[in-house]
Amino acid sequence: MLDALPDAVLLSDPGQRVLYLNRAALERYGVSETEAVGKPLTSVYQRRWLPPEDEEVARAALAAGGTWSGELVHVTRAGVELRVAASVVTLKDDAGNAQAYLSVVREVSPRVEGEVEQALRASEERFRKVYENAPMGIAITCWDGQFQQCNAAYSALLGYSAEELRRVHFSSLVHPEDRPRNQAELGRLKAGAIPYFEVENRYVHRDGRPIWVHKYVTVLRDETGRPAHLVALVTDVSARKEAEEKLLRAREELEQRVKERTHELQQRADQLSRLASDLSLAEQRARQRLSTILHDHVQQLLASAKMNVELFAKGSGDREATLGRIRRCLDEAIAASRSLSVELSPPLLHEFGLAAGLEWLAEWMAEKHALEVRLSLDAQANPDSEEVRALLFASVRELLFNTVKHARVRTADVELAVHDERCCRVTVSDCGVGFEPGAQPSARELSEGGLGLFSVRERLGLLGGSLEIASAPGAGARFTLIAPRTFRNGQPPLPSGDG
Repeated sequence: MLDALPDAVLLSDPGQRVLYLNRAALERYGVSETEAVGKPLTSVYQRRWLPPEDEEVARAALAAGGTWSGELVHVTRAGVELRVAASVVTLKDDAGNAQAYLSVVREVSPRVEGEVEQALRASEERFRKVYENAPMGIAITCWDGQFQQCNAAYSALLGYSAEELRRVHFSSLVHPEDRPRNQAELGRLKAGAIPYFEVENRYVHRDGRPIWVHKYVTVLRDETGRPAHLVALVTDVSARKEAEEKLLRAREELEQRVKERTHELQQRADQLSRLASDLSLAEQRARQRLSTILHDHVQQLLASAKMNVELFAKGSGDREATLGRIRRCLDEAIAASRSLSVELSPPLLHEFGLAAGLEWLAEWMAEKHALEVRLSLDAQANPDSEEVRALLFASVRELLFNTVKHARVRTADVELAVHDERCCRVTVSDCGVGFEPGAQPSARELSEGGLGLFSVRERLGLLGGSLEIASAPGAGARFTLIAPRTFRNGQPPLPSGDG
């Protein structure tokens, strides 16, 4: 508030040493705070009195009534002469001893005597109102730290009356965690190492809550120039500190979220890399299997048919028997290629949905692997997406292969059901040997030549689904696959990033 005044405001001790200057004073006299505070007033300006005023008249007025107003000339350090109207008020302790002088100075042009007196009285009244009603707390203590006087703002800040403050030591009002720094700065001030100090610390309100303040502390000297009192100008900065703490917490939370998100994205990148590698291996194994079937079975049948065609053409041997062998070779080759085509992509799955595809799979597992698959199928749970149907079908087939290879049972159960309004649920279970979930076999151990559990889990996750595994040694295994039946706007959801 003092910095907002157009008038120069100065605080000096009885020894005429500068304790404080507001912004207008620094600008008017062309000095910095470091150059002025703790120095004699004559280092800021020189006085030239205008009759009938002189220094003796001013001192007598201050001694008698505690105030003086008048016009004089201030000469700055740069030699600029300023005609000013000054009002000076004495700040006294309870014993009536002068502790400091507050001066309000306004630059004026020569005026008639009545105008000058009126301006000085107005200036003095403004100064008194500033001191009494300023939002900045002002307190004066003895050299040992006992309070002498304070304004209303200081009392209101801490919740104590001026009388109550006179019975306490100022250090008891400082928060225990902030006292060491205050004591260190105060020690430097009393030792004369610094003319003043500024610090932000917490006071303890009468009700026990902490209050953040900005505090400016300097020394009041007596007429001989010896340190006598301390003066503190205190501003409540609790709101700013609270805003800073909220901003800091928000920044820390944001940094933590960024770190977590970065970690999730890195995990997702690693998982996608492993998935790509796993799918590449699965593709290679599928190609090898296809090549083996074509080379060891279909090509052999076709080669045999060719040989018999050549014999038939030459008319060698029994032509009817040769023709019969040709037919058998071609029939077996056609059946083998048809079986391979169905295994790779059952037409029922694409034409009639997942339930029909699972019915075919149950029959195929019984025929090829002697595994009885008990079905519980809800046609309403059929996914709309062909991609989801294909993935669920391939996943169930891999899990049934694992049952054949590892579970040591000849039966398994498959259930297709509605999970919720958006998702379907497929459960594959058996009563086999089971395994310890914490030590699950690797993808290659569980599925040589197929997708593998890792690929199933990751591909379901990319579509917004999940794979849950429940098992224990000797208690069988249960695999639950959750996948969307429909996609919002026809698009799969973004991956959750939870692995």
